[in-house]
Amino acid sequence: MSKIIQFGENVEGYNIPVLNEREIRAAAGILFLLMFIAILNATNGNFILLKYAITIFLTDMLIRVFINPKYSPTLIIGRWIVRKQTPEYVGAAQKKFAWYIGIGLAIIMMVLQVIVNSYSPITGLICFICLVFLFFEASFGICLGCKFYPLFFKDKVQYCPGEVCEIKDRHEIQKTSGIHIAIVLGFIAYIILSVFLLHDFYSKPPFDLLGINSGNEVAHIRKDTKMELGAFSVSLTVKNIQISKEFYEKLGFKEFGGNINQNWLIMKNGDHVIGLFQGMFEKNILTFNPGWDQNAKVIENFSDIRILQKEFKSKGISLDTEADENSNGPASFIITDPDGNIIMFDQHI
Repeated sequence: MSKIIQFGENVEGYNIPVLNEREIRAAAGILFLLMFIAILNATNGNFILLKYAITIFLTDMLIRVFINPKYSPTLIIGRWIVRKQTPEYVGAAQKKFAWYIGIGLAIIMMVLQVIVNSYSPITGLICFICLVFLFFEASFGICLGCKFYPLFFKDKVQYCPGEVCEIKDRHEIQKTSGIHIAIVLGFIAYIILSVFLLHDFYSKPPFDLLGINSGNEVAHIRKDTKMELGAFSVSLTVKNIQISKEFYEKLGFKEFGGNINQNWLIMKNGDHVIGLFQGMFEKNILTFNPGWDQNAKVIENFSDIRILQKEFKSKGISLDTEADENSNGPASFIITDPDGNIIMFDQHI
């Protein structure tokens, strides 16, 4: 039993229990990939994978600390991945302390995210900290949690990755000069300049070179015969916006958006939305906002305005104005019904 429940390996030539840094870095890479994908899903509103990832992370850490690191599933996989590499031994004590920090963070996440089933800036911050810790371990071999070990223990830290605990003088190949710093700063300036000069060019969506998916978007709309037009409102042309505002307030409408000093207001009563516009157009307009619900909140699934435009054209509807089909993001187009009523499709996202 004592050989099963222990922390660290006794290796000849080392006077304290040690662990293989190479398999630890490999395991950190595995956990980083899992957590990154899970958090990416959570940012899109799907927290299921994140809950599984938290459970896996916590379970793995508990096995490492309270049973034996060599029975940790991720460390076993890491050991197999780096099995042909020469081991790099590091002190077990500081790693154990770092993994205690990991357990603490994971328990908080387990309670808030999984048990209470909530999300907040607290869970977001903890996810960010975990990603940073895992990234530094996997990419640079730097154990950030180990940095706190000397603050709580008087024992000298031994056998650090890259011998940073013992190294006194850097080799020539490790040194950076003013020229190196200038190169890095120049590269940063190059990136910033590229953003300004190439943003419009890079923003253009790529076309289907082989034509494999051409028309798929429209075909999908036709298949389920459902077009998501988005939020609906009536845009009214008014003579005096202040008088009109007071009138519609008597009908229960309240100011929802716009700027009366710029002669336009959006007013709302429940799910009913009207726009008041003074001196901006001649006729009242029926307005649809793809991508928005009636509260001007972004909806997850909607028909992009360019897809709607293609669909309308395929049905023989003539357009008064058109959106650029090679663009993305905000755009608009206008059609007119058989009775001369103007209908505007105005996408803001």
